[in-house]
Amino acid sequence: MLEKNRIAVNGVVAEAISASDTSLSFFIPKLSTYSKAELIVSSPGLLADTILIIVSENPLAEITAMIPQEGPPGTIIKMIGKNFNPNEELYLILYEDALNGFFIPLTESGQYLSTLLTASSDSIIIEVPTGFRQGRIHIFTETNGQPNTRYTLFSPKFKTIY
Repeated sequence: MLEKNRIAVNGVVAEAISASDTSLSFFIPKLSTYSKAELIVSSPGLLADTILIIVSENPLAEITAMIPQEGPPGTIIKMIGKNFNPNEELYLILYEDALNGFFIPLTESGQYLSTLLTASSDSIIIEVPTGFRQGRIHIFTETNGQPNTRYTLFSPKFKTIY
């Protein structure tokens, strides 16, 4: 199955490492420019599926732990990981809501209310807003370096205790 896969990133041929019915691993070519690219996966008789990949100057952020994973509104959560962008202005934090899709924290006048308290390269700290019930936290941020592309991190599920 490996030999049936043809892979290119921004037009530069990539080497496949492994392939199965559910996964595809490949090396990003050294000649690839820093960019946002689409990986299009297709097979005869099936609709193509597209996923975004980012070829970045620096590794993308990664969440390795969230402490705590439950608590009342106002709980301070520490997302532990690596490669977070320390520029706090580049974050937008939204909350999943199992019933309504998303919970967006707003001020009384209807403006977005940032719940990010601090950001550093190895952690971000947020405050759980009133009104959020439970679900993952979506953390929209930007690459640290080229190509200055926005992407989303997903936390483990958090449960608000009232």
